[in-house]
Amino acid sequence: MINYVLGFAFNKDRDKVVLIKKARPSAISGLLTAPGGKIEKDELSISAIVREFEEKTGVFLNYWKNELKITCPEYTIEVFSTFSDDIMNVQTQTDEEILIMKVSDILSVDCTSDTKWLIPLILDTAHKVGTVTVVNKNV
Repeated sequence: MINYVLGFAFNKDRDKVVLIKKARPSAISGLLTAPGGKIEKDELSISAIVREFEEKTGVFLNYWKNELKITCPEYTIEVFSTFSDDIMNVQTQTDEEILIMKVSDILSVDCTSDTKWLIPLILDTAHKVGTVTVVNKNV
């Protein structure tokens, strides 16, 4: 089984979100989703999302909420969220383009199907599930 993380990073006004235009795998090539990637052997999921987000965007964010886990026989995806105005500093770091999107535009752009329901779920103030973790970069 392969384990992945996704990190939905919003500004504090909750009207913008960082997304990545996927180049691979082919099933989602050209679609937008949250930055993320594989959890390395012996790596904690919180460490993976901090690392993956910084590798893909150039921005270190150390405050993430573990929202939920999607599980199927082939893989798991741990979904995280954060709210920081530092997202306005993101820049493409790899061959996959990083974008700051208006949340109100999500339903009208080409996103992965889970992105279209995960964003409203995360932004729903009645949604109280999850665990908040802060990572110290110097440790």
